[in-house]
Amino acid sequence: ILPKHRECHTFVMTQLKQSYHDLKRATLITNKTTDESNKPNLLCSIYLLEQNINSNTYQDFYIVNKPLKQLARVIFNIVKLEEEAYLIFSSFINLQKKWSTYTKAVQLKMQHFLELEDNDLHQHLENSKIMLDLPFPEWYESCYAGVLQDSALDRILDKVIAGSRLILVFVAVTILISFREFILKDDTTELLIKLANISCEMSEIIAAKSIETWERHGSLLI
Repeated sequence: ILPKHRECHTFVMTQLKQSYHDLKRATLITNKTTDESNKPNLLCSIYLLEQNINSNTYQDFYIVNKPLKQLARVIFNIVKLEEEAYLIFSSFINLQKKWSTYTKAVQLKMQHFLELEDNDLHQHLENSKIMLDLPFPEWYESCYAGVLQDSALDRILDKVIAGSRLILVFVAVTILISFREFILKDDTTELLIKLANISCEMSEIIAAKSIETWERHGSLLI
């Protein structure tokens, strides 16, 4: 977001904040959003306006892009200052656009690392329909916002911001291994219930283990 020359930082941040407030004012005036207190919706609406996306698609955006709304919520909770939260949020979306073209390759990487970490589980999933029921695209798109508890996400988001989106693959691998008991039983219903209610303690364990595994494989970037 900021140029490498430090003497420019204050000026650039002032301009970026002013641009944010101009967009926010325009969003409220044009009724793209009517609830300023709903920060996730506000950030999404401002982004749509900045990208000049037709207002007829707003409702569709909110329905289809629930993962991004979860990400907006988490970023705002972590950053607090809405101008900075928006800058980070919009940067994440732009990264997601680039990364979405590699969806198939990312999933193949996930299966590759799962095979290395737990071959029995990998083999079971190869012959199971459970993989089809797991929301991998939503996990990657939201960076696990709304999946893991917020308290554990800042470490994951730090890695993504630093350039390693591959950490998201290792989180998926760790989640699968953490719930292998239900996967091996082919208990899809119970598995999805568990995944929808991951505790704070388990979220912290998953985040720590994901980073540990990522580092063990060379802190790979993508």
